[in-house]
Amino acid sequence: MNRLLTFALLVLLILPESLWAERYVQKLKISPLLTAVISEGEFEARSTGSFSIHLYSNTAEHREEETTFFTGAIVCPRDGVIEKVKLIDLDRDQNPEIVVIVRSVGSGGYLSGYAFRIHQSSPVTFSSVSDLPSDADVIKELVKK
Repeated sequence: MNRLLTFALLVLLILPESLWAERYVQKLKISPLLTAVISEGEFEARSTGSFSIHLYSNTAEHREEETTFFTGAIVCPRDGVIEKVKLIDLDRDQNPEIVVIVRSVGSGGYLSGYAFRIHQSSPVTFSSVSDLPSDADVIKELVKK
């Protein structure tokens, strides 16, 4: 029994982190009737791959069913891991954008930011910045663009 346990622990230590580390998944309430799910691609390396934004709508009588009625999605490449997701009105039009912040896993820890607006119940690219220094204000850079 001890040999089996030792073997299992050894295998976990040898496997690449991408096979056992949790990927990023977050549910974000955009409005009372609209929910976004932002996630890194399944079965991808943690350091590179893709992320997606899926949108779901519901009705007043089905508010508790936040992710039942799919309305649209977008898939984007990523070079790094999702560090955080924010809902911010970048262009001050009273409609917040979904902002995804990605940090590279290399020695520089460079940042990238991707902003998406909602158009006809689907996420569409609004703005993006990449290769920012590790201490950059991604939101400020997206607003400048």
